[in-house]
Amino acid sequence: MTLRKKTIIIISVTLAGLILILYAISRVILLDSFAELEEQNTRRNVERILSALSDDLSHLNHLTADWAGWDDTYAFIEDANDNYVKSNLVDETFTELNLNIMLFINSSGQIIFGKGFDLKNGKEIPVPKSLKEHISANSLLVYHPDAKSSTTGIILLPEGPMLVASRPILTSEKSGPVRGALIMGRYLDSAEIVRLGEKTHLSLTMHSLNDSQIPPDFQAALSALSEESPILVRPLDAESVAGYSTLKDIYGNPGLVLRVDMPREIYGQGRASVLYFILSLLVIGLVFGVVTLLLLEKVVLSRLVRLSAGVNSVGASSDLSARVSMTGRDELSSLAGAINRMLKALEQSQGELQASEKRYRKLANKLRTAHQQLLDIIEFLPDATFVIDHDKKVIAWNRAIEEMTGVCKEEIIGKGDYAYTVPFYGKQRPMLIDLVFADDREIEQKYDYVEKKGNTLYAEVFTPPAFEGKEVFLWATASPLFDSDGNLVGAIAAIRDITERKQAEVLFKTLFSSSPIGIYIVQDGKFQFVNPQFQKYTGCSEDELLGMDSLRLVLPEDRNVVRENAVKMLKGERSSPYEYRIINKYGETRWIMETVTSIQYQGRRANLGNFMDITERKLMEEQLKCLSLHDPLTGLYNRAYFEQEMRRLESGRYNPVGLIVCDMDGLKLVNDTLGHDTGDALLLAAADVIKKSFREGDVVARIGGDEFAVLLPNSDETTVESACRRIQDATAKYNAANPELPLSISIGFVVSSQTSTSMWELFKEADNNMYREKLHRSQSAKSAIVQALIKTLEARDFITKGHSDRLQDLVAGLAIAIGLPERNVTDLRLLAQFHDIGKVGIPDRILFKKGPLTPEESSEMQRHCEIGYRIAQSAPDLAPIADWILKHHEWWNGKGYPLGLKGEEIPLECRILAIADAYSAMTSDRPCRKAMSREEAVAELRRCAGTQFDSRLVQKFVQVLESQT
Repeated sequence: MTLRKKTIIIISVTLAGLILILYAISRVILLDSFAELEEQNTRRNVERILSALSDDLSHLNHLTADWAGWDDTYAFIEDANDNYVKSNLVDETFTELNLNIMLFINSSGQIIFGKGFDLKNGKEIPVPKSLKEHISANSLLVYHPDAKSSTTGIILLPEGPMLVASRPILTSEKSGPVRGALIMGRYLDSAEIVRLGEKTHLSLTMHSLNDSQIPPDFQAALSALSEESPILVRPLDAESVAGYSTLKDIYGNPGLVLRVDMPREIYGQGRASVLYFILSLLVIGLVFGVVTLLLLEKVVLSRLVRLSAGVNSVGASSDLSARVSMTGRDELSSLAGAINRMLKALEQSQGELQASEKRYRKLANKLRTAHQQLLDIIEFLPDATFVIDHDKKVIAWNRAIEEMTGVCKEEIIGKGDYAYTVPFYGKQRPMLIDLVFADDREIEQKYDYVEKKGNTLYAEVFTPPAFEGKEVFLWATASPLFDSDGNLVGAIAAIRDITERKQAEVLFKTLFSSSPIGIYIVQDGKFQFVNPQFQKYTGCSEDELLGMDSLRLVLPEDRNVVRENAVKMLKGERSSPYEYRIINKYGETRWIMETVTSIQYQGRRANLGNFMDITERKLMEEQLKCLSLHDPLTGLYNRAYFEQEMRRLESGRYNPVGLIVCDMDGLKLVNDTLGHDTGDALLLAAADVIKKSFREGDVVARIGGDEFAVLLPNSDETTVESACRRIQDATAKYNAANPELPLSISIGFVVSSQTSTSMWELFKEADNNMYREKLHRSQSAKSAIVQALIKTLEARDFITKGHSDRLQDLVAGLAIAIGLPERNVTDLRLLAQFHDIGKVGIPDRILFKKGPLTPEESSEMQRHCEIGYRIAQSAPDLAPIADWILKHHEWWNGKGYPLGLKGEEIPLECRILAIADAYSAMTSDRPCRKAMSREEAVAELRRCAGTQFDSRLVQKFVQVLESQT
């Protein structure tokens, strides 16, 4: 075995071993890392699904709490009022709230009302019997030990899993006692699962544990899931990976198993990276191996060959005058010198002819060696390469071009007449290499472009008929070959198939052009590529953007952010999304979120940017921040912001600090009588009065239903007292302009000392001061409101003062006839005057309607008894007759309202008023009818005696009337 072969074997074995070792190491390290990253990503996505489902349950729980903590619901669970169902539990309610089930259950576990609704078909369906099996007095869904109790979760039904929430039924003030439970439910059906998937942008599948046909992979996942390992990640195949988790029902038992499917993009990228690494290493190794062999050949092996050949030549020719040629200053040259010195001693016998022959052989050997070296270099070039001589005959045809064209070198070496063009074009014709010998415009036009650098030509061409009809793109280069005298002796050409690269470029441009994200490439600080979406974001055309300075669009104060991230990317640090602002072509400022990556573009380093407009999201975040710190009704700061400011002022740097607490008087009375809309209007008026009493920068907050507070940093007691007077003056001014419903505000304040005092203690002290004032003025404030309500009734009521006087005379006459004392007669007169005061809370459209009232309007009208009762309780002058006002529409037979009292259960004063009021109404003209005669009215009273009226009192009343004629 020759030294050259041993060298090749050693280098090849070393290179192969290195590649195998590096392949094994990279596969273990890189692929394991990518697999771990894939598992982490899958777990996060499963957690996103679980979080989204938890958010749905939380929203359902809050929705249930809102309906359960409502006075109307609280009353409905007792009286099962049809009006509540007709007003609130219509089909549109289920559609708007996205609900399938609503159940109203009393404390005994009895379903007062239940309704199912098919959201898909938009129609009512029966409540599933399987759901009713979970309903009992002590069941988890019904029993609530206190007002804050709640039950949410998933319940498994034969019809499918359902998201349910149960909350105790309370008053609007969230107080008890608990009258039962309200249950709301939504099926976790395919549509809901699809919605969850779309919400999280994930592929989601769910199966119930009760499903007899649960897929095998779900069964395998169930056996591996546990409390310690709630999420399981497993590859489904080479292309996809799945994350599994279980969902427990409301009883804490596993009920559902879910699966999130994801493509194995991360792991696939890892495998591709390992492959590219090994291929790159293989190519580099081959190149370095070839270079090493060539260097060894030139520096050592060829010299050894020459030395050996020289020695053998001397031995074979017996020519002692011959010399061994060897350059350099190493051991080989020393050995050659020793041999030459030995031969020189014997050289004297050799003649000039032998010396000439020696030189000839030496030159021939060099020429053969150089020729072989050139052929070896051409043979091992990776590009398809061939060489022609000056007569355009093929003299070299390497292995790569054999593989490209399918033409062996034995078939084409020595051939001319453009034979080398037939494999590429299917016919004999000139090509790029022929331009080396002479310029030819016709040849140049056959290429997409031709570029010349020095003596070397470069070109690209699309050749449909090449390679048995396959359509390919070829890149080619051609250079001339000169002899030692500078004469043109031939040309060499290299050809490369760039079809895949061209297709990749087309795909790249297509993807970038259709991407919904703005994409750009910046090189040397200038835009070199922009896709249509980027043009849309900036408002600039492609011509305007290409060549533009990339920072020109960036808001000046944000340019440092962009520069810093560019520097991080250039340093090799991982790029994270960052935000900044741009100014588009129309002068609009837009918020942008961007990531930047370093790439090679047209052979040079460049930045690839992904560019997304997040202006709308930013605006929404600002709105949400504003809503989180402001009261939605009044627009003032809310309690959270107020407490935040108190914590900020704890430092003592702003002492002395003034703190004012204000409370509206009589708001509950207004809400109970005139409704919450009027109460809200009064709250807005109070907020406006207080806010306008302070500067724009002062912290004015609504900290409770009818309570406000103001913080005044760096304010002494004189300043705070002046502020309180401004509130009082503004309140008086408001009341002068709005006498129909006066505004009353109790005020308390405190000023901190220079020493450190807790802001919470200051607030408590100011609150106590406010309540002391409230105790002094509470009753007078309520009386003022009541008087305003009475004046409102007088202004609205169609009953004249004459009717009121006549009614007082009628009740007084009957009371005296049955022997009631004078004090009772006085109270009866007061009752006759104010028994309908509750009508102040009835809308004019009902109160003054000329035609008959609808059932709904009648129900609304009947509320005036309760409204009047609450008004009378708030007024000391009317408090003694409050109970009579409540019961003055009760019937003798128990069919009256609002309490359904009958017989002697009805107060005597109410029975007297009922008869007198009915008689007075019948004998008076009304908008809808003419007055009856006395005889007709008495006949009607006698007809209703024993049903509507006390028959004994009717008889006595008739006697009183007859005595007056």
